[in-house]
Amino acid sequence: MKTLFQTAALALVCAFFFLPRPAFAQDTDGDGMPDNYENTHGCLMADTADGGVDYDSDGMTSLAEYQYSDQMDPCSPDSDADSMPDGWEVANSLDPLTDDSTGDPDSDNLDNLGEFTANTNPNNPDSDSDLMPDGWEVTNGLDPLTDDSASDPDLDNLGNLGEFTANTNPNNPDSDGDLMPDGWEVANGLDPLTDDSAGEYDGDGLTNLQEYAAGTNPYNPDTEGDGMPDGWEVVNGLDPLNDDSWTDYDGDGLTSLQEFGIGTNPNSFDTDSDGMPDGWEVANGLDPLTDDSAGDPDLDSLDNLGEYTANTNPNNPDSEADGMPDGWEVTNGLDPLTDDSAGEYDSDGLTNLQEYAAGTN
Repeated sequence: MKTLFQTAALALVCAFFFLPRPAFAQDTDGDGMPDNYENTHGCLMADTADGGVDYDSDGMTSLAEYQYSDQMDPCSPDSDADSMPDGWEVANSLDPLTDDSTGDPDSDNLDNLGEFTANTNPNNPDSDSDLMPDGWEVTNGLDPLTDDSASDPDLDNLGNLGEFTANTNPNNPDSDGDLMPDGWEVANGLDPLTDDSAGEYDGDGLTNLQEYAAGTNPYNPDTEGDGMPDGWEVVNGLDPLNDDSWTDYDGDGLTSLQEFGIGTNPNSFDTDSDGMPDGWEVANGLDPLTDDSAGDPDLDSLDNLGEYTANTNPNNPDSEADGMPDGWEVTNGLDPLTDDSAGEYDSDGLTNLQEYAAGTN
């Protein structure tokens, strides 16, 4: 008599060998995909080996889709409807069954959908290896698939890589709108993201914007090193980029460098407008910045303007040392530059020196 256990075991064996197999285990066409899977997806055929066909043109064959997951839809190029093809997602290690379009696995500020659209690698922040992140390039209209780091689309003399480093806009030559190009600001140590046009960092009297306009260095008060500050040169119409310290544009006998040192105007023959040239005043110890034309430092009764006119020395009462003061000679029509003390012009028997001594004319 069979035991209850033996009866149950025999029933299981019979079921395994004689009962029909479940439909999902059958693969009638031998293409690696069960009939049930193929019958579930309308583009497949259970009686035709179509495992190598890519009906949905997503870059994966039907068999590859099934082998990846039986949840994949070989008849739809985008199983998770995230606008990225299944094949592209699988090739780039993304999840074709979950909407991960907004993910950013490489942290380049370009989400996965953006990477697909740009044809960049969602797992490499710099697909073209030009040291600029894909996201930054796409945002700024650059090409994330070509090394354009040296290009300068806004012509501000700052290449794209420099723009990225400075965080400036590669399509705007003046990112902060301060009228100074980004490239010039970066090259000269200024801030291309802040309006620093009114800054004055070298104490030469020129703002940064004026330095840019003049082509001078905003951190060097004397760009060409001629001893005269850039600001003073610009204000006085000199060239702050060329050594013009030796010039004498106003013909007053003083070089531009001397004019700067004294404080006179290199473009004015007579800075204080007292009728005496700056150079003559300086040479004779007078003040070229103050009207001292009426002064008489040598007490010869000939004021400074008279001395200049007569070409005498305003610090010597008797310029030619003939014993007669310059003022007396000029007043009496004699020559204060020539020894005419022995002259006798009025036939009165007295020499000029004797006339002076006697107080006669």
